[in-house]
Amino acid sequence: MTERDETSEKARVYKNLEVKLRNENREYQEKVARLNSDQYLLLKEIDNLNKVSNSLSGHNNMEQKIRHLNKLKAENSKLKEDKIKLAEELTKALDQRDSY
Repeated sequence: MTERDETSEKARVYKNLEVKLRNENREYQEKVARLNSDQYLLLKEIDNLNKVSNSLSGHNNMEQKIRHLNKLKAENSKLKEDKIKLAEELTKALDQRDSY
């Protein structure tokens, strides 16, 4: 094989590698574009879900939301205590009724 043939063969090999790499690069760029698009859609969905969550909880301000939840917890605890007291009173009343 002559030097010219070797150079032509190397050029052909490098050209094939270049074409292969360009194709792979294009595929990766398309994947990146699809992933960026998916990421954008997911971020929009997260934003929408956050808005729905905020509207359902009734507060846009996190500090207000925390105070509201603490108030609900305290109210829930008081109602549980009242329920226990009323159950005890009912038991006493039923016991007194049965003793007559």
